Amino acid sequence: MKFNSTVTSLLTNKTVLNVVSFIALLNVIGYAVMEKINNVLFFIVLAILVKYFSKNMIIVLGVPLIVVNLLSLKSGSVFEGMETNT
Repeated sequence: MKFNSTVTSLLTNKTVLNVVSFIALLNVIGYAVMEKINNVLFFIVLAILVKYFSKNMIIVLGVPLIVVNLLSLKSGSVFEGMETNT
């Protein structure tokens, strides 16, 4: 039961909310600067969707943060074995 109380206290902590909000803001600004508008829009749509299921802003900002970063890593521009670009 100690694990549940720890998770509950983290999800209601104001400092954790501030950190997650700051990281999410930097992440969205970073995607906008790198001109990855699809990631920005996906972040916004996913945050709105999560907002319908949870009122906790740590979850609302944390879930899109994790999902968009994981999808961004998967769809990176990696060209394996490409020697010349002709």
